[in-house]
Amino acid sequence: MTWHWLSMGLRMQPTWAWLVGFLVSWQTIFILRPGILWGRPWPLATIGVQVVDLMLLGFAVRGARQCWRAHRRTSWGIAGCVMLLAASNSWVSADRALTIVGWLRIAAFLLAWVGMPREASWRRGFLGGCMVAIVLHALFGIVQFFTGHAWASTMLGMAYHGAAIPGDAVLTNSTERWLRAYGGFPHPNVLGTALVIGMAVWAQWYSHVRRLVHIGIWWCVFLLMQAALLVTFSRAAWGGYVILTLLLARQRATRFVAVMTAVQGVVLVGIFAMLIAPRFRVAGTHELRSLVERGSGIQDARMLIARAPWWGVGLHAMPSAVARVRFHDPQPVHHVPLLLLAEVGMVGALFFGWLLWKGRRAVRWWPMILVLLPTLAWDHHLWSLPSGLMLLFVCVIAWSSSPSSTAT
Repeated sequence: MTWHWLSMGLRMQPTWAWLVGFLVSWQTIFILRPGILWGRPWPLATIGVQVVDLMLLGFAVRGARQCWRAHRRTSWGIAGCVMLLAASNSWVSADRALTIVGWLRIAAFLLAWVGMPREASWRRGFLGGCMVAIVLHALFGIVQFFTGHAWASTMLGMAYHGAAIPGDAVLTNSTERWLRAYGGFPHPNVLGTALVIGMAVWAQWYSHVRRLVHIGIWWCVFLLMQAALLVTFSRAAWGGYVILTLLLARQRATRFVAVMTAVQGVVLVGIFAMLIAPRFRVAGTHELRSLVERGSGIQDARMLIARAPWWGVGLHAMPSAVARVRFHDPQPVHHVPLLLLAEVGMVGALFFGWLLWKGRRAVRWWPMILVLLPTLAWDHHLWSLPSGLMLLFVCVIAWSSSPSSTAT
């Protein structure tokens, strides 16, 4: 009887789907363990339960039930591999509690995808909620850029940031400091990735817009996301934006969107040229520090891979593992494949590679995944942060077909 009512709740389309999609990108969290590394605050080591985790748990239970009923060898094989890999990786982890929570979240995502309703209306509702949330993030980001501070909100999981606060993401010139747009995310780069994903989803809906008023609204939303993407000053997100424009130009239905996207981008770059130039001219203190951190991260990752090549140092535990060797404000390496290899080892990397290969038929449009390549190559948040994993989950829902035999 309990499962009957849960199933009926999951089928409340589109209200339930919209609500889940809206909450996915917000960072509202119940903290169970503050992030501390060697006596210093360390947000990446924070353990907590997000509100959306509780909502996705229902889909994970539904997915587990479907896998149990299916009795497919693939389902049992994947479940066994995840359990074995999680246990082995947690045993050798430099931060065992953080690694266990990370594996539980990944397992929940896999099961939630299987348990998602198959109806197209449910997917539209979910993506519609995601888009409303991303537009709000874009509005917040633009306001933050022009006011010079990002306000704090416990309900939305937003921390305070200011242009005058040391350590916050800012741009500097000879006389001023400009706060980069955070939106409701923990870093401007995460907002940039969310906006690129949002623009990719939004662009695919252009062919379904017919009325003149709706076309005008569509362009206003698209231009808003473009402007917010610019003031994140995320180079990886800008690279994804360029790839998105090229992909849209390849399709007849979105070729006009690609042309207008390029024109609008050139105009915005011209307006903010004085602030964009320092991001590509490595002369300022912040840019030099970023370059040093990335180089140091690559060296640290190579060291950890050499020390633990098979099982890694633990999911999300690279900074803790580096701190045991030498403490120099360690960061996850800004390269997701290298970070994955360092944290879960060759065995884990082979497993995730096999999982991607197994699910390749479920992806409806592989080229759109190319927009994430710059972020995967130049940043780490799609793997190291819960918000990044949430964005990957949105991509899976947006660019895959309904869970079917591929998932089970």
